[in-house]
Amino acid sequence: MTNTLDIEEYLDLVNRIVAKDKASIEKYTSLGQEYLFNNSKYFEEVYSFVSLNKKVYNYLGEITQKLNWVLITEPWCGDASFSTPYIMMMAQSNELISLQIALRDDNEDLMNQYLTNGGKSIPILVCFDEQNNFLFKWGPRPAMCQDLVNSFPKEFELKDKIEKIYSWYKKDKGEQVQLEIFELLKKHIK
Repeated sequence: MTNTLDIEEYLDLVNRIVAKDKASIEKYTSLGQEYLFNNSKYFEEVYSFVSLNKKVYNYLGEITQKLNWVLITEPWCGDASFSTPYIMMMAQSNELISLQIALRDDNEDLMNQYLTNGGKSIPILVCFDEQNNFLFKWGPRPAMCQDLVNSFPKEFELKDKIEKIYSWYKKDKGEQVQLEIFELLKKHIK
């Protein structure tokens, strides 16, 4: 995979977007700039206070095999602004976990391999072993958050949906993201 970023490069991209660096936001002109800036700011805020669940952190520290994680995401995505910081921190907790970040809109072939119900919803975490054998996929949001989304009436306004989803993420503080990935790791790693 050639078109990916490491954690530091992704953090730099988000910082440049928040600072409204023209060259960094140029490719996002077709998006609502409000989403791009607000979700990048949410990402920075969440990343600044991330702490891992002790059980998850301890388990990650005990992993003895090399894992290759690919995170498909974008800085404009609301779900990603709350989940990506926890996935990054999980990967950073063990040097045997390599994390590559693939921007969805720059990696269409990759994204098309990991669609959710035919859609390009993100973030998507794909886990491979050292030989690049597929182990599992997680995303685009925790099951409890998806249940909330599924419960919205059809006539619900988009801004109200976003407000409820963001409220859920803020209350959850990354717990479900961590626990779901933890369960997948336990199931697929020997």
